[in-house]
Amino acid sequence: MSLFLSRDGELCTSSGMPAKYRFTVLGHDGKPVPSFSSNSSSFKTEGFNVKSYGYPKFMKLAELEKSECLKDDSFAVQCDVIVAAVEDTTVVAAPKSDLQKDLAELLWKKDGTDVTIDVGKETFSAHKWLMAARSPVFKEKFFGSSTQRRTAMNHIQIDDMEPHVFKSLLHFMYTDTLPKMDEEALSAMATGLLAAADRFKLESLKKICEEMLCKRVDMSTIESCLVLSERHHCPALQAACMKFLDSPGNLKAIMAKEDGFEMAKKNCPTLLLEFFIKLWLERSTGDPKTTRG
Repeated sequence: MSLFLSRDGELCTSSGMPAKYRFTVLGHDGKPVPSFSSNSSSFKTEGFNVKSYGYPKFMKLAELEKSECLKDDSFAVQCDVIVAAVEDTTVVAAPKSDLQKDLAELLWKKDGTDVTIDVGKETFSAHKWLMAARSPVFKEKFFGSSTQRRTAMNHIQIDDMEPHVFKSLLHFMYTDTLPKMDEEALSAMATGLLAAADRFKLESLKKICEEMLCKRVDMSTIESCLVLSERHHCPALQAACMKFLDSPGNLKAIMAKEDGFEMAKKNCPTLLLEFFIKLWLERSTGDPKTTRG
């Protein structure tokens, strides 16, 4: 028994979209019988009227007669045809966004600013809506209560922060980037910037500063890094400090300082202090036991 698929109608003038077809004999229940099904075969729709596609020897009549597909000398065949649409490969590239540049200009040109911030001896102008969108602390300050909204807070004072630190903080809030400066200057400012980021709940900036400080943990910065890791809840910085203390010679050098142990008791978080003392005892006496409290 042969089965063919041919076009009945006008000439197809398309550019030849890819397509597939498959024949399947149906059972009495109208469901396809897998054993009487052809494989999917490919063809193109272009010029389909001048050529037929199919199988000269689809199946043996004897097999059909023995099957339950034949009833009253008739049977049903299902033909599935799948035509894939040709994708439009034309790509229009969207222009690169200038959002960071536009917001930076908005900040430094002071267009539409509605709040001034005094930090030390310097005054900065900014936009309340943007500061509120970036920081939940400023959002609460500007829009947190009906009383504050009625008083139209247009001026705030920020204490205990260096102006250049706040300037960098403000730059990050507007552009999501740190201002351009050499790596040494940026690293030197990381301590104050991390504290500012934690104060105003700028988590992404806090992570950036924490990463910078992790790279700067050494004999001269270990004390300040320990304090920061505890005060501002910085697990990565704390881990970097522990790794530094666990390196051969570092702990011994710190404890050899005149105020080394006093520094540990004063500035180390509880867990780090226990770790600090334990390592010291292990390396000085060989006894891993440590006394808590």
